[in-house]
Amino acid sequence: MVRAKQMKTQTVLRALASALVARANCAKSGNAEWLAKHEATIEEIAAHFLPSGSGFDSGTKVDMDRSNGQTWIVLTTSFHHMNEGGMYDGWTHHEVKIVPNLLHGFDLKISGRDRNAIKEYMYETFAADLEREIVMFPDGEIKDADAVKNRALFDAVNGK
Repeated sequence: MVRAKQMKTQTVLRALASALVARANCAKSGNAEWLAKHEATIEEIAAHFLPSGSGFDSGTKVDMDRSNGQTWIVLTTSFHHMNEGGMYDGWTHHEVKIVPNLLHGFDLKISGRDRNAIKEYMYETFAADLEREIVMFPDGEIKDADAVKNRALFDAVNGK
């Protein structure tokens, strides 16, 4: 029960922004231990909650050196395209810049070639992933919020 009270639910975007700001503060103050912890959190969020697979076959990385968490976040990714016969036939490389928008929360600016009109799919995919809710536990564990809610419901129904 104590663990549930200490968990923090937030969007992937908010978690990334928070970790990037904390990382920058640790870099300025010379706190190497927490700098490494924040970098590990950023990498874990990217690996588990940003586009990976389904064409994003190399995953998505956060460019920590070019992201400040307050005014922009820079992501890098590549998309593995298929031809009409279902065979892979090349890659396009992209930079996704996330910037705040007071009316809509955030805007995405996607660089790179728009082969096969891929950018529309990329906008939809990145927006959905960034708005997804995750739960961050004090011990550093990060889980999808829906999975946590479903588990809690399951446990409640089964008297656990």
